[in-house]
Amino acid sequence: MDRTFAIYDTDGVYATRFAAYANQSGKLPPQFSGVAFTDWGKVMEYGMGREIEILALGSLPEAVCGAIGYRQKDGRGDMGGHTKDIWGDMRPPGLVVSLGDGTEDARFPKVCKYQPCETVLSEIMSLYSDGEEPPVAGGGGMSSARFVGVYSPINACMKTSFALALGQALAKRRRTVFLTLEEYSGLTGMLRGCPCESAGTLSDLLYYYQQGRMGAARVASLTGNLNGLDVILPAANPEDLAATDSRELSQMLRALTKEAAYEAAVIDIGHLGRVALPLLELCDEIYMPVREDAVSCEKIREFEEYLETADAVDVAGRMVRFSPPAQVFAGPLHTYAEWLMFSELGDMARAFAEGQRVRM
Repeated sequence: MDRTFAIYDTDGVYATRFAAYANQSGKLPPQFSGVAFTDWGKVMEYGMGREIEILALGSLPEAVCGAIGYRQKDGRGDMGGHTKDIWGDMRPPGLVVSLGDGTEDARFPKVCKYQPCETVLSEIMSLYSDGEEPPVAGGGGMSSARFVGVYSPINACMKTSFALALGQALAKRRRTVFLTLEEYSGLTGMLRGCPCESAGTLSDLLYYYQQGRMGAARVASLTGNLNGLDVILPAANPEDLAATDSRELSQMLRALTKEAAYEAAVIDIGHLGRVALPLLELCDEIYMPVREDAVSCEKIREFEEYLETADAVDVAGRMVRFSPPAQVFAGPLHTYAEWLMFSELGDMARAFAEGQRVRM
């Protein structure tokens, strides 16, 4: 069922731009659409024929200042007992949020609109997700998403950089989310100053999954956007990863893509050693950057020997080896993610995303 995210504000420029951002950001769950209003009568008219699930009030209409009711998701009923008087025959919105500087009606949850649109939208979706029907933890069900892993048993091989470039390339073709399971990935610094620097972390995602509260709106509130790619920042503490079984991580990733209707997930698997196998088994394809020196070749041989011993030959068959090109980056770190897409590594990632064969 389609759901409406309505923005009412007498400032037509703000309402229109915020609705446009909400629709283009990828932060709204797939079944939502943002609609802007500057006339309160039009909100009432729209609501007579359609259900407004979220109503964001950038301005308080005169009719609302006296009394208002709204349908609360925890089943406690409406506020103030004036729902019929205010809404007439239309069904009250699922959530009403006041946008302003904190001086508005105290009966509504508030989000300050004088901050980046991404932050405003994330806070609204976080409020909404608190009452959303959650999935059952550990029961992610089937997902039709394509899982793409990036893994290598060797170090200093541009693994995380390639994974981030591949995610951005895939996002041009399908709805994609990116996560890194590295303990120390450098990703936070790479994304500093980008719109997604305020995204939630893998630690947040794990918490909500384990609490059974990882619905579509919650995922939307945790993701940031980088050139169309949804990004979840690395775990806040290495201990969060160490305390989580790799099979539980696999289940969480399936639930993530199912709940948020992602078509692809790019996973920078990190150096998890032998416990990485369940995550490798999850992936439809695995890109493995390699180096040609003797020590690196021996590490790869030992890894392939392990796969054979673990009866994971099918995993080996899904691996694509490649030698990443030499990279020389001299700019500020916060420009690195953008620069990647103009580098040789970015060209290689685009070719893989388009299904082309790449000369190694």
